[in-house]
Amino acid sequence: MANMDNWLNLINISYKTLLNNGRNYAAFDQDQLHQCMEMFYTNGAKRILDPMSGYGTIRPCANQYGISTYCVEINTPCYLWQHLTMPQNAQKYIALIDSVIPKTNQLPEESVLWEASRRDWIAPIGKLLLEYIYLLLLTESQKLNETLYDYDAEKFAIALLLPFSSRLAAMQNGDVQHVKRGSTAVYRNYRDDFTSYLTLLKIKLQHSTNTATTNILNEIRLGDSKVFQFDGERFEFMLTSPPYPNHIDYAKMFGPENELLNELNQKNLLHIPKNLDDPIGSNVVSGKSSGEIWSPHANDFIEKIFSYRKTKKAQDDNRVYYGPYFRNYFYNLQVAYSNIAKHLASTFTGVIIVRNNTARSYIVPVAESIIDIWQNLGFEAKIVDQREMFHVGSKNPQSKGFKAKHMEYVIKIWREEL
Repeated sequence: MANMDNWLNLINISYKTLLNNGRNYAAFDQDQLHQCMEMFYTNGAKRILDPMSGYGTIRPCANQYGISTYCVEINTPCYLWQHLTMPQNAQKYIALIDSVIPKTNQLPEESVLWEASRRDWIAPIGKLLLEYIYLLLLTESQKLNETLYDYDAEKFAIALLLPFSSRLAAMQNGDVQHVKRGSTAVYRNYRDDFTSYLTLLKIKLQHSTNTATTNILNEIRLGDSKVFQFDGERFEFMLTSPPYPNHIDYAKMFGPENELLNELNQKNLLHIPKNLDDPIGSNVVSGKSSGEIWSPHANDFIEKIFSYRKTKKAQDDNRVYYGPYFRNYFYNLQVAYSNIAKHLASTFTGVIIVRNNTARSYIVPVAESIIDIWQNLGFEAKIVDQREMFHVGSKNPQSKGFKAKHMEYVIKIWREEL
C-alpha cells in the first residue's frame, strides 16, 4: 500500500488539515466554544442556529452538552464535509466504506503515471478516473439503499469522494487555505491511495460514534443565508462567525472540487450544485452592485479606502477592487443578517465571534459594523469579550507589526419579548 503521508500531501490543503486535525481555520477555539455552550446550556438551549457554518465547527461541542445544531452553508464542499462527518451518518458511511474497499481493485489501472495541465484544475485523465470512482461509490450506495440503510445515494457518494478528489488534480497548495490552478497530476498508485484514504476516514468515523451522542438530530442545509427560509422555523439561540474580509478567496479555495462537481452535474450523474452564487467575501467584484449600507463604521472605512492617496497604483486598485469589494462585503453581511433576523424568536440570544483584520493600514471594522447592523434591526448588541490576536485574517503569514496584529471580539446579540 502507498505511503499515507504521500497522498495527504497531494490533496487540497483544506482537506489535509481536516483529516489530520478534524477541523480547519475557524473563529472558534475550544475554550470559547465550551464557554458559549455552557452559557446556552444554562439558559435552556435545546438547539443552536449557525447560519454561516463552514465546516460545522460548533456541532461536536454542542452535542457534548446535549444541544442539537441547525447549520446552513453556502459552500458546497463545506456542506458535504459536514454531512460526511455528522455522527448520525457515521454508520452509513462506514458501511459504504466497507462495501467499497474490496472493490477498489475494479477501478481502472492508471494508463499514464502523470499528466500536466495549466488551464484546468483537473486534467482529462484525472476527470475520467474520478468519474470511475464516483460511479463505484454511487453503485455501492444504491445497493446499500436497497438492503440496509435509507441512503441519498448521490450525496453519500460525492461527499465521500470529494476530500480525496484533489489527489488526482493538477493543482498546487499555497499558503493557509489557498490552492493554485496548474501543475502535474500524479496518477501512480491512486487506487492504493484511495484505499488508504477510506481506511483513515473509517477510523475517524468510528471514533466519532464512540465519542458523540449519535441520537442527537443535527441538521445541515445547503443554502445562502441572504435568502434562505430556514424551513420556516424560529430560533432562540445562535452561535456563528461571518466570513472574514480579504482573507480567503472563498470562490477558489475549492477549485478542483467545484470543477468535479460541475463536471458530474453537466453529465447528469449528480444533482448537487457546485458553490452557490455570490458568497459573502467573494473576490469577484465585477458586475456586482450593492445598496445602502446602514453602518456608519463601515461607511467611514469604505470612504477611507476610496480616498487612499499613497500611490497611483494603490488608488487604482482601491477604485477597481478594494473599494467595491468592501462595499459588497458589508452590504451582503447586512442583507444576510436582515434575513436571519426574520427567523429568530421573540426572546433570543446569540453570539457572533469575529476578528477585525487590516487593509491599506486601516482596521476593517467588522465587529463595529455587526453591532450597527443588529441594533438597526431592533436587537441589543454589544462586545462582551475581546483579545489580541496575531496573523489572523492576513493572507501573508510573514506580516509583522500592525498588519499582523488583530483583535478578536465576542459580540452578544439579544432581545426579550415585551
